[in-house]
Amino acid sequence: MTETRGGSPQMGIENLISSDHLARISGEAQRNAEAAMRHTEEMAKAAQLAQRVRQRQAAEDEAVERAQAERVAQTKLLSALSALSEEQAQTMAAMNKASREQVQTLAAMRKLSEDLEGERRRSKYLEEKQAKFNKGMTILASVLAGGAVIVPFIVLYLDKVL
Repeated sequence: MTETRGGSPQMGIENLISSDHLARISGEAQRNAEAAMRHTEEMAKAAQLAQRVRQRQAAEDEAVERAQAERVAQTKLLSALSALSEEQAQTMAAMNKASREQVQTLAAMRKLSEDLEGERRRSKYLEEKQAKFNKGMTILASVLAGGAVIVPFIVLYLDKVL
């Protein structure tokens, strides 16, 4: 501000311009402050939105980790079930083999039983044949013994008669 002598009207214009200028600056400052407030609010909203996005991302990451852990557990379970299935198949194969062997054993026992029955019949037949032979031999022995007793008498009788 330039001062004139004696308080001239020029000083009043400068003061007016200055007050106008100050009012404009003040209005501009207020608008800038309001804009800064809006910007701060927008930044706060953006920060809240970013926080929510981070929370969602963390929740999604956690869900992905849980899903991966669940997949690993399912894979382990499937592996265990596969091993159990293989073991059951081996057990069934062993049981099938044992069953076939049991059938073979039963067939062998049936054949042995049939063979024993055949041997029993053959033994009975041989016993009967031996009994007939023994009976025949006993009769022959009796006839021969009787003949041995009678023949000398017949020979003496024939000797006397002839």
